[in-house]
Amino acid sequence: MTKISIFILGIVIALVLFEPFAWGKEVRLYVLVVGTNRAPMEDMLPLQFADDDAVRNWQIFERAAQKAILLTVMDKETQRRFPKVAKKTEPPTVAQFRRALDLIFAQIQKGSLPDVETEFVLVYSGHGRLLPGKEGAVTLQDGMLTRTDLYEQVLKKSPASFNHLLIDACNAYFLVQRRGEEEGWKPDKSGVQREEAAAFFAEQDLANYPQTGVVLSTSSEAEAHEWTLYQGGIFSHEVRSGLLGGADVNGDRKISYSELQAFIEAANHKVTDAKAKLRVFVAPPAQDRNHPLFDMDAVAKATTLMVPKETEGKFYLEDSKGTRYADFNKTAEQPVVLTLLPAKHYFLRNDIQSLEYLIPSKESSAVSLANVPSRSMRLASRGSVEETFRKDLFAQPFGKNFYEGLVAALREVPVEEAPIKTEVEPVPKELRPKLGTAAVFKIRPDLVDPGMAKILSDVTLAEIQALKLFDRIYSYNEMEQLLSLEEQKQLVRCEDSTSCMAEVSAAVGARYVVNGSVGKLGDTYLLNLSLVDNSEVKTIARQQERFTGGDANQFLPVTRTAVQRLFGQRGLGYIDGPDLVAGTKIVVGGQMEGEAPLPQPICLNTGTWTIKLEHPTLEEKSIEINVTAGTISNLPSNVPEAQQLSGLDETTIQETRPVNWRTPVAWVSLVVGLGSIAGGGVLTHFAIDRAHKYETEVVYNSTYRDDARTYSYAAIGLYGAGAALLGVSIYCFVTADYSGNTSEDGGLAQTIQPLVGVMPGGAITGVSTTF
Repeated sequence: MTKISIFILGIVIALVLFEPFAWGKEVRLYVLVVGTNRAPMEDMLPLQFADDDAVRNWQIFERAAQKAILLTVMDKETQRRFPKVAKKTEPPTVAQFRRALDLIFAQIQKGSLPDVETEFVLVYSGHGRLLPGKEGAVTLQDGMLTRTDLYEQVLKKSPASFNHLLIDACNAYFLVQRRGEEEGWKPDKSGVQREEAAAFFAEQDLANYPQTGVVLSTSSEAEAHEWTLYQGGIFSHEVRSGLLGGADVNGDRKISYSELQAFIEAANHKVTDAKAKLRVFVAPPAQDRNHPLFDMDAVAKATTLMVPKETEGKFYLEDSKGTRYADFNKTAEQPVVLTLLPAKHYFLRNDIQSLEYLIPSKESSAVSLANVPSRSMRLASRGSVEETFRKDLFAQPFGKNFYEGLVAALREVPVEEAPIKTEVEPVPKELRPKLGTAAVFKIRPDLVDPGMAKILSDVTLAEIQALKLFDRIYSYNEMEQLLSLEEQKQLVRCEDSTSCMAEVSAAVGARYVVNGSVGKLGDTYLLNLSLVDNSEVKTIARQQERFTGGDANQFLPVTRTAVQRLFGQRGLGYIDGPDLVAGTKIVVGGQMEGEAPLPQPICLNTGTWTIKLEHPTLEEKSIEINVTAGTISNLPSNVPEAQQLSGLDETTIQETRPVNWRTPVAWVSLVVGLGSIAGGGVLTHFAIDRAHKYETEVVYNSTYRDDARTYSYAAIGLYGAGAALLGVSIYCFVTADYSGNTSEDGGLAQTIQPLVGVMPGGAITGVSTTF
């Protein structure tokens, strides 16, 4: 072995041995999420949102974990909000809890390697209580998980490198059942002392598990709360807000125990109402007090939203379904980068400044708030205890100064500074506004046939849905099913009262209302439509269309025109493509918005748009068109000019499906080229055979030598010809234009193209013998 070989071998061995130290250990996360609304005692009320908290916690951890198990029973409302999650749950029984632990611990042991660090997270939301002897316990579906069980079944048996326990339960819960009413607050047990809350995780017991960290929902004389606005526990919501980026003080995309504790302390710092005050008990792993509790970079296919350093204030995020996602109050000390799970889009809102931002959500993308335009918003006010939450929760701005002050007071180890990742993608121009939710009422008949009004109601609903302006549209029938009996009676009595319709539709969460009437004046019918904004209880647009005869064939065009003009008053325009070849795809802003023939015009924001017209057999066109409010702009035909002059109609274009001359040349070159190479291989075989005979014969025969040379030269020629033909084939395939035009075809293309016909799949069906 040479010295160079020994040197190279040494480098390889060194890389193999020291690779784990050079790159750091791989972290594998395993998660068990448990949530139950069940009350353990008759004098306790069941919870409303423990199952919601469990689902939302699982959705976050599941995207970062090797294995994530969800134990909960989702109530009807929760299953309606998260329809795809129910099939992935198991009931939170004692037996199922133990089976889930066994499964996770077995996988942790299987994945434990020298260069792998394993993390186990137990997340719980539900009722808690003190058993005799002041032993803490939390509720499962058919029993209790006691403090003894926790240590014996979880901490002692866990083979993970680190354990993390997030528990939203203690001896007392306050439940907000009705907004703004004192009687809505129902305690399950009052007055929990600090030592009783901390009894669940006594310091002397935790000292035996230095690899275990704990975050508890209360550490003083306080109660844990649920809030209908969050549709979850306040502590759980604050934890999620921190883990998703709100608590990341040093910008390393990892949330430590001290960062999360400081974030939650800041969120509750200015809450003075004793009933609403919330505190936390935090004990980081003694083995590494700065060990991260959560790594945001591990969340798969997430969108990152960077709120710039100079932007400050109290913000909250809602997803496209109206679910409160996160809250934070940012200082101007550092930027904040939030992790967003995949959704249609998000709303970032600031109630104090009455501003909102529509955040696009694209998998594995990065967005900067600096590139997102803001718009004004208006929300209804609330009162009583809920007003305390609205005013005081997250009222304390959170940043480096608050964090450093709290860490110093707690004598904790601060996190190290890290560079902030600021790579972002440009935000595409918004195709159309996202108006949230709407309720569409029946068209009211005014001295006309009710059957006509019913047809117009159905057509109006379909046309509004086709505009793609709303995330959710409630029809009259859907509202009847969702409303209570008393609200249904009110719905029937509404008639033409704008305030009544606004009140009823608000009960299903609709921001906008569309209502109308149809009447008759002589021989002329009048169709009236109105658009109402519930937040202001104000009609913001009206439109009237007239038609005569009452023929049902008129209903569609008249209603379509009325709907388009109604929303046109809100700054919207439309594009249509009556002259486009059937099958043409219309791409706006990188999104395919429709295919010709269009069933109805495409609704867009006003302004200049670049639109691509894509067709499988025609040249792609890119055009600019100006969209104006309330009008329809027609797209030009995408039929090539030569075909337009020759009088070919759309049907003829679809049937002929012309191809460029390069396509058949490519196929012929490919076949002949491969044949040439194959022939060269055969001649090579003959040449080798003749050369072998020439060398092995006792008496040299010059004929064998001459044959070997001839076959060799011929084989070389065939190889060269085959290679050249393959090159021609590749070139023709790459540059072929299936619309029948090329940049440099000249007379040859015009001569060859008419002689070739192809099937729709592109196979040659015939070539003329007259060239």
